Amino acid sequence: MSTFFKNGVDIGEEKLVRPADLVILGCKADVSEITLTITEGKFHQVKRMFEAVGKKGTVFEADFHGTIGAAGGSCTGSVPETDRGRACCVKE
Repeated sequence: MSTFFKNGVDIGEEKLVRPADLVILGCKADVSEITLTITEGKFHQVKRMFEAVGKKGTVFEADFHGTIGAAGGSCTGSVPETDRGRACCVKE
């Protein structure tokens, strides 16, 4: 399955989503624990990526790294509010 993600996935948008790095951490019965590294974040993108390859994601945890363009700039460790009202941690 990681090949699908490395090549980009068709989630029904005009273009494929950017390539992502999928690492399977462990499997139990019909459930897998994975990490997925993406470089863009469209609306419900990760959920839609899994659905596109015939899988269902049930629990998602986000870990943001890098700079988020917030109005007026932001400092490392600050928590700016995003345009959808969700808070994200800024880490360098």
